[in-house]
Amino acid sequence: MSFNGIWVWDAKHGTPKNRDEVGAIKSQLMDVTENNPNMAKFSKFFGKFAEEAIEFYDDEAIRDYLGWGSKKMAEMPALHCFEELPLDCLDHFYGAILRGAKINNLVVYEANSGEITLPSTQGDQMYDNWQIHLKELRNTYNTPQKLDQ
Repeated sequence: MSFNGIWVWDAKHGTPKNRDEVGAIKSQLMDVTENNPNMAKFSKFFGKFAEEAIEFYDDEAIRDYLGWGSKKMAEMPALHCFEELPLDCLDHFYGAILRGAKINNLVVYEANSGEITLPSTQGDQMYDNWQIHLKELRNTYNTPQKLDQ
């Protein structure tokens, strides 16, 4: 089965109720760049997740997001697609997408399942599980805790 991506955009562009509405929003935003603080904060949040995850999971899908949040971009794509997912920490990766979207008022669309996640509490438990798992990994491998945690 092919993977069709996890799509993320600011809820100000629309909160779809079905696949047809998702398609219309994606078409509208496909080549749009904008100065969007919500997407910038999301990229910073997800870049931090990638820095933590790469310590223990050497996966191209994670490496793609290293330094993502440190880039100073006046203009960012209004629509982002996660095209590859890391198999070894898939739930944690997806949980970070959902948590980052929630706290930055973004919509998440999982194209294979058709699931639409509006900014809400979804993803909290998955991301909390990542934080617990990260502490366990660091304890197991005696990796120092970061000061910002």
